[in-house]
Amino acid sequence: MARRPRLSYRQQQTLSLFVLAIVPVLLGAIVVLGQVDAAIRVETNDRAASAARAVQTVLGDDAASLDALAASYAGWATLKDDIAALRQQAIADTVVDFQVSQGGADVAVVVAGTNVVSAGSPADSAALAQMLRTRLAQPGALPSQGAYADLPDGVYHVSLQAIDLTGRTGAGVTASDGRAGLAFATRLGSAFVVRARQLTDFDVAVYDRQGTLSAASDQAVALLAGPVVAEGATGLQRLPASVVAVGIPIMSSPAGPSGGTTGGGTSAGSGSGTSGAAPVRVGTLVVATQLGLTTTIGTSLVPYLAVLLALVFVFAASLAVYLADLLRRRLGIVESGIGAVAAGDLSIRLPEGDRDAIDRLAASHNRLAAALEARDRVIWRSLEALEALRPERGASAVLADVLVAARSIFDLDACRLVDASGSVVASDPVEAAGGGADSDVSASQAEERVARDHVAAGGVAEGTGANRADGRAGQADAARTTALAEVDALAGSRLEGTGRAVASWTRADHAVFGLFARESGVALRSAGLHEAAARRAQRLGQANELQRQFVRGLGHNLQAPLARILMSSEDLASDGLADEPRRLASEINADASRLSRVVGELMTATRLDAGVFVPEAEPFALVPAVTRAWHAIASDRELDLVDGSAGWLAMGDRDAVEQVLWILLDNAVRYAPGGPIHVAIRPEGGAIEVRVRDEGPGIPRSERALVFRRFQRGSTARGHDGTGLGLDVARRLLRAMGGRIRYEDDGGGATFVITLPAERVGAPE
Repeated sequence: MARRPRLSYRQQQTLSLFVLAIVPVLLGAIVVLGQVDAAIRVETNDRAASAARAVQTVLGDDAASLDALAASYAGWATLKDDIAALRQQAIADTVVDFQVSQGGADVAVVVAGTNVVSAGSPADSAALAQMLRTRLAQPGALPSQGAYADLPDGVYHVSLQAIDLTGRTGAGVTASDGRAGLAFATRLGSAFVVRARQLTDFDVAVYDRQGTLSAASDQAVALLAGPVVAEGATGLQRLPASVVAVGIPIMSSPAGPSGGTTGGGTSAGSGSGTSGAAPVRVGTLVVATQLGLTTTIGTSLVPYLAVLLALVFVFAASLAVYLADLLRRRLGIVESGIGAVAAGDLSIRLPEGDRDAIDRLAASHNRLAAALEARDRVIWRSLEALEALRPERGASAVLADVLVAARSIFDLDACRLVDASGSVVASDPVEAAGGGADSDVSASQAEERVARDHVAAGGVAEGTGANRADGRAGQADAARTTALAEVDALAGSRLEGTGRAVASWTRADHAVFGLFARESGVALRSAGLHEAAARRAQRLGQANELQRQFVRGLGHNLQAPLARILMSSEDLASDGLADEPRRLASEINADASRLSRVVGELMTATRLDAGVFVPEAEPFALVPAVTRAWHAIASDRELDLVDGSAGWLAMGDRDAVEQVLWILLDNAVRYAPGGPIHVAIRPEGGAIEVRVRDEGPGIPRSERALVFRRFQRGSTARGHDGTGLGLDVARRLLRAMGGRIRYEDDGGGATFVITLPAERVGAPE
């Protein structure tokens, strides 16, 4: 049996409650951590979204300022006169150089036909002039709002304005065909990012369309935020080193009269855009920040705390599973022990202890198994002792064996059988009868009592100290050490056992003792019945022997007179007597012949009973045997004989077979009212069959199994003489020769079929 676990049931309960308490705490902690993580994410998202909106506001404000500046100069009458006269120095002094030097724009360009006046970076000025010239060449007016363009030195906000020279004359008007343009461009550079950084407390970086950094408030953060530009993402992105960033695309806008939106939206495109073209991305504005220590720790700590809580949860679940398995194994040990007891194996013992209820249950089981095992041994020993009783030894021997077995099996000091009068019939060891009774009854007297009275008087005494109904109440100590049980053999008799072990008996022990007493009474009654049956069998054997002697003597005494009657009747029938005397002589001869056959049946039955009939085993043909048996009957009825036994000979005793055939043919003639007697001979499966059928009433189905018994006749045989011996003799003769006989229902009349061993002597002709 498995060893007892170290943890008690109470300790397992405590740990289980601890696990059950941890689980809700873990679930609550997971929920709180989820809420904290969600709050941190929401706060970070809100801050990033606010910063992006603020930067877009700065973009919008700058764009509006630049557009207003460009519009005011485009409508300035002095500038229009200077352009109409192509006074380039005046244009540069009054507009271009002045705005660039004052910081109103980083690049300024005035275009009139092929004439360009610019200030700022030469590359940016050339690109801006080309953009302005391309837009002036397109139908319609220039947009009144600004656009964004990716110029050689960076991303710029560009404001393009058309200058109307209507009503003016001069070389400039001729060169521009009445259309001129003004372009101001402000680079999204250091001033812009510093202003955006101060406003949002986020770092701002500007990238061109190739992803090259143009300007940044913090180079390190800008480099960390580079993946946002590379991926083209616009939502909030979490990057390594606790950086979060939002990418704002800077888009150009198609050219057209309606213009585009300001700020971070769309605006006029660069160089080669045409009316209706889709906006293109000319750069990216990145708003980024590095999370603070609290936010970083909170955001980073949540996954670790979640993993820790998951590990604690797994540990708690594993502990719960372990405790459940531990309890299951302990209960499994108890279950296996109980199952072993249920299966009849009482040798199993469970690990004991005194720590908890399961240990006490195991101890109770062990006590129960020990008690059942002891009781089982008593029952098996009782059964063995009862099986060893031999009724043929006589009642006295059986009674002595019962008393000795009871003392040994039930650990008694003494055991005795007491009859209804209180007398001791027998005891072991031999003792004087108590209560003023006679001394111990002899074995022959006990045998006579058992043989005379085998009447049941059942029941087991209730309790060990109960008073008996006959009024005999012993002392308390004696009652506690005495077991009483009724014996099913003598009327009112009981089996009494005394000993110290009786004091600890339970009700079940008394029941087993009572069962042993009752079964012992059955054995005593069987012994008495066996003796009575032996005496009756002896008397029947003597009567049967007398009957056989009488039959043998009768047969021998009848054979000689019958032989003389047959001879005399044959002589009289052959003499020249008158018809009437000759008829009477023939009838006497026939009756004498039938009587001789009956006597022969009696003699054959006697030989069969004595076991001295030894049949011959010789081959012979059945047709002559049937013919001789039919002639012996001397009937005037028709015999329908069908021989299908060509090449087959029967094996057996020729005379015995003729006697069987005579019995069957004689029955057919006597019990059938008329019609022919049908006999068919044929081989069947290595044997040969003879079927004898008449056209009489047949035998009822309920009587067919009785007609082959000795002295049994069917109801259809009433009114016909017979002894009821013929079919029994036929059956026994055939059995002695290895054959058999049976009755068949052939649809009309009675059909008897005999089967004999046969051998084939040649091919059929």
